[in-house]
Amino acid sequence: MRRIGVQLGIFAVLFMLALPALAGVELLILEKPMQAEKLAGVVVDFTGTPVSGVTIEDCGPAFNRVLLSTTTDATGHFAFPQAKTGTTHYLHVQMNGFDPMRITVVLRRFAKTKLHIRLHIAT
Repeated sequence: MRRIGVQLGIFAVLFMLALPALAGVELLILEKPMQAEKLAGVVVDFTGTPVSGVTIEDCGPAFNRVLLSTTTDATGHFAFPQAKTGTTHYLHVQMNGFDPMRITVVLRRFAKTKLHIRLHIAT
């Protein structure tokens, strides 16, 4: 019985230590859909420096299931080459140390060629 109490105490302490880290993450939702010619682009940080290793998920409309996923390369670029003009995509963008983002992208002919996504540092 005492062992369970010690384990619960350790869990409570670890949970309390993790709360400040969890409190600093805020989900950013871009209300206005972005338009692009292709589902491709670059992810940068607040200084404009490309960020590699960012996870980008193409999700269903409710963001409740992942249809496709990719990560940015060494130059911050990503692409979903199979995406077709006239479709709408729901991107979930995440990287440790940055606030996760939800972005709606409508693919249209003659729109901007690439997406430019700027990450915000988690506080």
